[in-house]
Amino acid sequence: MERVLRGLLAVMLVGAGALAHTGGSPISGLLGDAGWAGAAGLDQAAGYVLYATAALVLLMPRGRWLARAVVPAALWLTLVPLARVIAGGDFAALAPLGQGNRVLGLVALALLTTHRPGAPNAARSVALLRLGAAAVFLGHGLEALLQHPQFVDYLLVTARRAAGFPLTEAATHPILYVIGVVDVVVALSVWRGPHRLALGWACFWGFATAAMRLVYYGPLGGAPHAAVRALNGGGELILLMSLQAGLHYPTWGPRLRRGRIDAPRHPSFAQDRGGGGDAVP
Repeated sequence: MERVLRGLLAVMLVGAGALAHTGGSPISGLLGDAGWAGAAGLDQAAGYVLYATAALVLLMPRGRWLARAVVPAALWLTLVPLARVIAGGDFAALAPLGQGNRVLGLVALALLTTHRPGAPNAARSVALLRLGAAAVFLGHGLEALLQHPQFVDYLLVTARRAAGFPLTEAATHPILYVIGVVDVVVALSVWRGPHRLALGWACFWGFATAAMRLVYYGPLGGAPHAAVRALNGGGELILLMSLQAGLHYPTWGPRLRRGRIDAPRHPSFAQDRGGGGDAVP
């Protein structure tokens, strides 16, 4: 699980760095509107920090220094959606939900690698990924139900370029309603107690919607947009892996705080409960 999480986070950070370099950020937009001449330079600096963090996430050994190394990137990825909320506009209030898994993924890695490897610690990290996945699907589901114009464009362009199907704008509205309902149901399922079928669909749909950016923006222009959404399907992939390993992740209740987990089936989890071994598959 740790290796997969590291790889997904590295891809996400590279995508976020590329977007900071090429497209500007709402943070620099707010600062530029306030009259700060160095706003554009802030995006460039943030891009390099995100690239460097991606390398550290891949190569740095587990420990407290890794947890500290991801703090600047986590702070930047927290401020970006908050800046969108402050800037205002339609659907801006949903930005923290749609991008929350990026920060929670970094926190999950920090938690997973800071302390001694073990099933209770892995359960807490998985719970964070679970929260992030639920937040993303809830945010995107609400946007689809509210008929976000960008989602309409994604459907129109993807249908035409990828499938050669001349979808009309009127036809996108019921499609978005169905997508919105399914996304909200998936979000509730992920949080309340996910089934493999729901997680499998969420994994497929998360990767599919990320890949849709390659069609919409083109392979080169869309690569950063797809990469920054690596956890949209990758988070659910890790949740599937945790279920396969026998790690049942309760919510943030007393049982999880005491480090109790339900009947681990994977031998590494069983070994760790006996006082040794690495519980991270």
